[in-house]
Amino acid sequence: MRAIVVAKGHVQKGLSKLISFGPQDEIICVDGGAHNALELGLRPSVVIGDMDSLDERLLKELREEGCIFITHEREKDKVDTQLAVEYAVERGADEIIMVGVLGSRLDHTLANLYLLASPVLKGVKVRMIDEVQEIYLIKDFGIIEGRAGDTVSLISLTPVTKGIYTKNLKYALTDGELTLDFPRGISNVLTASPGEVRIGEGLLLVVKLLGSTT
Repeated sequence: MRAIVVAKGHVQKGLSKLISFGPQDEIICVDGGAHNALELGLRPSVVIGDMDSLDERLLKELREEGCIFITHEREKDKVDTQLAVEYAVERGADEIIMVGVLGSRLDHTLANLYLLASPVLKGVKVRMIDEVQEIYLIKDFGIIEGRAGDTVSLISLTPVTKGIYTKNLKYALTDGELTLDFPRGISNVLTASPGEVRIGEGLLLVVKLLGSTT
C-alpha cells in the first residue's frame, strides 16, 4: 500500500504533475496539511495532529465525508509528521511519499529529513518531493532514476559514510568516503539512468533536482 503524507509546508499545484497519485493511495494529512491535499486535488482519508491549523469549516466538511481524525495534544514528544509516518507504517504502507515537508522553517525541515533514518521505516520506500527536488535515504543500496544530466547530491547523514561505490555518476566513487563535515558529494551529475549507489557503512541522503537536465 502506498501512503501520501501531506504536511502543511508550502506546496504548489504543479506538484500534482510530478507525482502520479492513484485512487488506492491513502491520503494521510498532518493537521493543516489537509488544505494542501485539497489544493493538489486529493481528499484526505486521515488527519493526524493537534488540529491547531485546521479551520472549523474544513473540519466539519471532512467529518461529513467520513475522514478519520486522530487528535494529539499540542505538547508532546513527537512532531505531527512523525506521528503521521508511523501511522502509515502501522497501516501497512510499504511506500510513503511525503509532500509539504520542506518548508521555510529550517528546524521543521531538518527534523523531517532526519525522520528518514527512523528504524520504524526499515524496509519502507520513502521519498520527499517538492517542486524542486526529490529526497530519499540510502542505507545499503539505492537506484537513482532520472535522465542524463540530472543534478544529484549525495550527503552523509552520519559522521562518516564508508565503502561508497557509484555507477553512472560523473564524479565516481570507488570505495569512497563522505563525511558530515565535508559535503563534497554536492552537485554530481547523472550520466545515464539509472544511477546506482552502494554503501558499506553509514547513511546517505540523495537529493535529485527535478528538471535539472543540462
